[in-house]
Amino acid sequence: MAQALLAGYETVTTDFMVHSIHSHFLKAAQPEISVIYRVERVRDTRSFATRLIRAMQRGILVFYSTASFAKSNVSQESKRTLRHSASYPQVEKPPSNPLAQSPAGQTGPDQPCDCVRLASRMNSSASPSDKRFYHWVRARGNIAKSPLKAVESEDGRSCNSRSLGKISEDTAVIGNDYHRRNHQAHAAALLYMSDNYFLATCFRAHNASRFSNPTSDHPGSSTIGYRANELDTAGRTFQALASEELEDNQGASKDGGHVTMAASMDHTVYFHNLHQLRADDWILVEMESPWAGDERGLVVSRIWSHDGTLAATCFQEGLVRLAQPPHSSRL
Repeated sequence: MAQALLAGYETVTTDFMVHSIHSHFLKAAQPEISVIYRVERVRDTRSFATRLIRAMQRGILVFYSTASFAKSNVSQESKRTLRHSASYPQVEKPPSNPLAQSPAGQTGPDQPCDCVRLASRMNSSASPSDKRFYHWVRARGNIAKSPLKAVESEDGRSCNSRSLGKISEDTAVIGNDYHRRNHQAHAAALLYMSDNYFLATCFRAHNASRFSNPTSDHPGSSTIGYRANELDTAGRTFQALASEELEDNQGASKDGGHVTMAASMDHTVYFHNLHQLRADDWILVEMESPWAGDERGLVVSRIWSHDGTLAATCFQEGLVRLAQPPHSSRL
């Protein structure tokens, strides 16, 4: 999703910010095959731009997104307009001790983000739709203060500044509005992290088991297309998820069911106050599942900046199948 968004950003001017993106997962992408992103200009106006981004592998469509960008206008912020926001939840501040991080939340020296799960604050007898789950997350390292853009190398060829290494302070655009100038990177990082623990909210609300059940499939059971280090990482993640699941379900009813299949079908993010977002600072994620049925589950999350500003609202629907009891013979 993050790569698709950045591909869409390549086709709009820097004064446009993404305000929504709707993504659909059609086929499982193969990690050993390159992904080609094709961006179609659907509509351009003075205030909005719409892009359709397709992800292709060997000519097959595996994923697509519709992204909408709105023109950023600082002068509009003082205009009279409707304003309200969901209340910032009262939770513990993010700990500074790295040992408190969740090993299942894409953390570790070779992983893209830091993640700290918070203890679930709910009555075990509460309805699944009333339960809330929280974690702190942030992009690892520091996001550059100026956007990566096409520059001219010493041999005169045009290239992206990624290939020239980290942008130095003396060449970067520095100013009070640098968040606006590199909002693309912060938006892409938030979009990437918005999928962390997301669909699992649906079956966590039911205390259903997935990873801690002895019959669970190990993520490394299929080695096709994966390197040894990726399998090792998957194995550690599996063990961490199993431990977290056992902790979550401690003392809960054993009839929550066993999840045999879970897969994201679509993912939508609405961005708010993007120019104030720093994805490399701690952001708080609150997750809930308002509905599940027909082997599908809907999950919703709200994401706040460290200062309590609502940064995004996310929705995802996924396929969730449970193990079925064996059919009794009529004989």
